[in-house]
Order: sequence, then C-alpha cells, then structure tokens
Amino acid sequence: MRPLSIARLTGVVCLVGVAVTHLIDLPDKLEEAHYMAALFCALIAASLVLAAAIALDRHALVAWVAAGALAALTIAGYVLSRSVGLPQLEDHVGMWTDPVGIASLVFEATLVGLAAQRLPLPAPALRAEHPTRASAR
Repeated sequence: MRPLSIARLTGVVCLVGVAVTHLIDLPDKLEEAHYMAALFCALIAASLVLAAAIALDRHALVAWVAAGALAALTIAGYVLSRSVGLPQLEDHVGMWTDPVGIASLVFEATLVGLAAQRLPLPAPALRAEHPTRASAR
C-alpha cells in the first residue's frame, strides 16, 4: 500500500464528511420520508466503503469514478430537493442555506473535482502543422 497522498487523504476526508453530514440529517428523514432515509443509509454506506477503497488504494480508478459519480448524484438530489421539491419533502424547497447541506455540498464538489482529475484523458490527436502567414515570413 502506498502512503496516503494529499489527494487521497482529501478524498477520504470528503467521503467521511458526506457520510457524517447525512448521518446528522438521518433522524429527520426517518420522520419525514422513509424512502429518503433509505437513500441516506445507502449513501452513508457507499461513502464509507469508497473511503476505505481510496485509503487502501484498492481499485483506485474505479473507486475515484464511483466517488465522483456518487457525489454528483448527491448534488443533483440536493438541487432537486431545494428547487422543485421531492415527495414528502416539500418544505425543503428554498432551503439553500442549510449549514449541514452546504457542508455536504463542499465535500461533494471537492470529490467531483478530485475524481475528474483522475480520469484518463485520450491522447491528443496529431494535427498536421499548417504554416500561417506569420510563420511563413
């Protein structure tokens, strides 16, 4: 196992942060919307599994892609719940400044950025060099 790099450590901290912020909000979801409580439990479990995978450097690319996708989907869920609303959570519409939600968004956005950096980029296509007027002089 390689030592934890700053990026891997940041990813682990962000994934644990996602789990903790949703764990804090879980009791409310158990009262308001059971389907959302189940989704929160799945998110918490997935975040912790991915944190372990990244910390242990297991299937690194897969773990990073999964973490980025999970974070992006969670951001989308937050936006949906605050904009158009979700069933049994209509009172969440417009609650953009919830401190726990903002903390989670910071963790999630950081994860999306870190995951994007790990995606392999295709090799640039070779282009034929065409002389320009400036270079022909």
